[in-house]
Amino acid sequence: MRRKTLWILLAVALGVLSATVSYRVSRARAQGGEWSPFTAVMAERNYLREGTGCATCAAPVAAAEDPRLDIYIYATRRDGAWVRDFKRPIMLNREWGDLRTVIDYSAGTRTGVDPSTESVTTYHYAADEVARESTRPRACSPDPNAPHATLLGYDTVVVESTYTSSKSSLVQKVTEWRAPQLNCFALKQTIDHRAGGSRFEITREALLVKEGDPSSALFEIPAGYVERSPSENMAERDRRFPNEAVASPAAASMEQFDRAYRAAQKTR
Repeated sequence: MRRKTLWILLAVALGVLSATVSYRVSRARAQGGEWSPFTAVMAERNYLREGTGCATCAAPVAAAEDPRLDIYIYATRRDGAWVRDFKRPIMLNREWGDLRTVIDYSAGTRTGVDPSTESVTTYHYAADEVARESTRPRACSPDPNAPHATLLGYDTVVVESTYTSSKSSLVQKVTEWRAPQLNCFALKQTIDHRAGGSRFEITREALLVKEGDPSSALFEIPAGYVERSPSENMAERDRRFPNEAVASPAAASMEQFDRAYRAAQKTR
């Protein structure tokens, strides 16, 4: 139960951050043309290193010695749209389902797709955000003397960054190995995330890369799914799976996620 609780909390607490921040920091803005399309199979390992409490948790969560390993697909189209597809046993009777985040700049949206609740959670980008984020990067680092390393046969630029929040105790240290041939995508990324008395570590690393146009099915939004806010999606999951013993995020944290969701609706 401890591991199950921990990783659902991580999915809720870090999901918004990973979708909006961790990928943005891997892309140095510069003038560019058409994106290089590719599909990558990624391995993600999550650790809870320190602390028995968490600012986003309604109840204490014990530190985990062993990491959770997730394998997911990341893909980019020629227009810069991208998707991240996690396969997890989230369905009834622990059957596998695809938790996806789909970024579509032509539509100006970021959509979370949750088949376990048949929900979509859609965030709308402002026009200036679309213009900025849909521009292919040409430089992977502002430092022309940044170190290089080779991963999976690709030359990468090693970039270290630190992010803090003036509104919370968040400190996030990120190291990325960005591949110029792949739009400065991070073939490897390590994140040291500290907040609310707890410390998380996340490592993402590419296992293989296939260049060329990705499957269009990865970007499809299922017809018939219901638009739900983060809290509505959590409530729907509780309704459908009443026997799952998991901790819920603190009410204040869930309200923060909902505020971000509501603010994104106003940009339409």
